[in-house]
Amino acid sequence: MASPNDRMNDDDMAGRGMHDDSTTRHQTPEHVEELHFGGSARGAYYDDDGKPRKRGFFWRFSRATKVANAAESETGRESGATGTAAGTTSVANTMESQPRPEHESRTQTPTEPPHQEPTIGRIAMSEPEPEPADTPARTPVIPTTLTVSGQSGDGTTTVNHGWTVARKCVTIIMTMVIVAAAGCTSFWMWENRLRPITVTVNGTSVKTRVNTSLTTLLNSNDGFGTQAGKLLSVTGKTLDEHGGDRYDVTLGNTEINSSDLASTRVTDGDVLFVKNGKDTTEPHKVIKAAIPFGNDINLKGGGTIQYVEQQGVDGVKEQWVGEQSKETVDKKVLKEPVNFKVTTKSPKPQDGKKYIALTFDDGPSKYTQDILNILNEKGVHATFFNLSEQGTEFPDQEKAVAAAGNEVASHSVSHKYLPKLSRDDLRKEINDSFAPIEANTGGSGRMFRSPYGAFEAQQWVDSTDLISMNVLWSIDTEDWRRPGPDKIHDAVLGHARNGSIVLMHDGGGDRSQDIEALPRIIDDLKNEGFTFVTVSEMIKLDGTFPQHVMDNQPVPAAANASKDSAASGSTDASSSPTAK
Repeated sequence: MASPNDRMNDDDMAGRGMHDDSTTRHQTPEHVEELHFGGSARGAYYDDDGKPRKRGFFWRFSRATKVANAAESETGRESGATGTAAGTTSVANTMESQPRPEHESRTQTPTEPPHQEPTIGRIAMSEPEPEPADTPARTPVIPTTLTVSGQSGDGTTTVNHGWTVARKCVTIIMTMVIVAAAGCTSFWMWENRLRPITVTVNGTSVKTRVNTSLTTLLNSNDGFGTQAGKLLSVTGKTLDEHGGDRYDVTLGNTEINSSDLASTRVTDGDVLFVKNGKDTTEPHKVIKAAIPFGNDINLKGGGTIQYVEQQGVDGVKEQWVGEQSKETVDKKVLKEPVNFKVTTKSPKPQDGKKYIALTFDDGPSKYTQDILNILNEKGVHATFFNLSEQGTEFPDQEKAVAAAGNEVASHSVSHKYLPKLSRDDLRKEINDSFAPIEANTGGSGRMFRSPYGAFEAQQWVDSTDLISMNVLWSIDTEDWRRPGPDKIHDAVLGHARNGSIVLMHDGGGDRSQDIEALPRIIDDLKNEGFTFVTVSEMIKLDGTFPQHVMDNQPVPAAANASKDSAASGSTDASSSPTAK
């Protein structure tokens, strides 16, 4: 017997057109569950004991899924057996295939067509056949038939309604996300791009939008009545009346460079001052050029030893070369030049003794051996300034001089007057004079005595890397005049001082008077307490000359490299104009 709730549900379904009042059938709890799942009921249905009970959505979803899967399998088997055409297909529950008691069997009047529930959406609800009124109550059977119009061969397809609900949830969530993102974007655009702000320009309030660049603000207000500056050449000539900076802008207390106008953004309350643009210098190349060093050559001191005290080094200056005007202008000195400095002084040993140096020019010759014999006999050493062409003619004499402990130095190749030579000829004359000396004596010194003592500032500039010193004299015997042995003797003894350098000759003419006067000169100087030394020994005894002079070598190569490096310069290109 049906309970009151059965009748209430029957009435409710009949009212909604879901129950056929022309039959004696009533809606069982399983039908109510179908309607619950389809969304047409209020959520109440009967359990197996006939009692109404509440069930959650997910319970119904799980149960309906199982039923749908079983129905799909059964539909496939029945379609193959009966060959049913297109239309709505009912799938029997596997539970109904089991034998049931006599009192639970259901009957159907042959003339009565099967009852079909109206389709909800695309879902056709299949209900069990009605039972006779006198059929005893039976345990409710859960319906298993859920059919929809679909794409299968028999015209139906089983649908999993859980996925439909999930899609609805996803759609709702995505819609909420899109709405939220649109709201955030709109808020950000308003706050950072569209919100109106007020700035003060030259004392006047100006409306604009937040985050506006200075370039946009200035262009939209026609520069607030300002004019561009001039474009100038590197020498200051006007190339374009309005080719300079367009604006001169100060934001607060900060002056904004022209290149920063586009990247500088205004904020609410900013205070700006806009003036006429500045004049600018045309784009130009920046060149590092050499500043030639000057000469500080003092040869008037009367000293016997001339030498390079300080090597010349070019300075470096910055020059601009205009790309448009092609003008060149010196801008600033990057490195001051170092002047080439030659000085002269006479050595003066300070150990309390008296020293003197005898020197002989223009050899070797046929007189050299006689002079060498006297020196060997007296036990003294001298310095010989030889001509290289003479050394080639008398190599044995030159070798003998060096072997006896005397010093051999250069007096040029052929005794030319050096100030009249070109730079190349001068360097050749000096450089070639050392080769025979090295070949005959093995010496590598760069001591030099210029012919006639003529060696001026330009010769120093041209040959500073070839010689260590130019040796002059403090006593000139003028033996080349052949004044007689006594006058030669007296010239030496009358002017001998500590550090004196005596000039005599062993070649270049008749030197018999020198040979005759030499023994007495040596004896008398010894009697006066003089010690005979070579020129190099005299310089070392003084102790105040630069090291390269005491070593008898040219100025060190490192100084020359510094000079060459400074003079070479470098180039740096600049493409942006410079404000004046």
